[in-house]
Amino acid sequence: MTLDASATGSAVQLRDLSPHGAAVTGGPAAQQGARGGLAIDGVEAGLAFVVRQIEAVGGGFMLHLDFTAGPEAAGVVGRLLQRHGLAVDSVRPVARAA
Repeated sequence: MTLDASATGSAVQLRDLSPHGAAVTGGPAAQQGARGGLAIDGVEAGLAFVVRQIEAVGGGFMLHLDFTAGPEAAGVVGRLLQRHGLAVDSVRPVARAA
């Protein structure tokens, strides 16, 4: 994940994914409204996003991201979800790390 204000990428943990957005933890500090890009293993293109919400979790925070590419992002993520046998029309959490 990269934020537009930073040239450095950060590895994040994907906690939730839908064709319209994602929730991630373990990334850099960000403010609501910040823009950036998210690269997901198995997805052919990076996904532009806007940080819509920041939630305190444990000793850190979770960023809720809205993808800004509209139908293009929905199609890219939808194909990824289908490859993993997940329904595209509903939001389902991805497996969480132990």
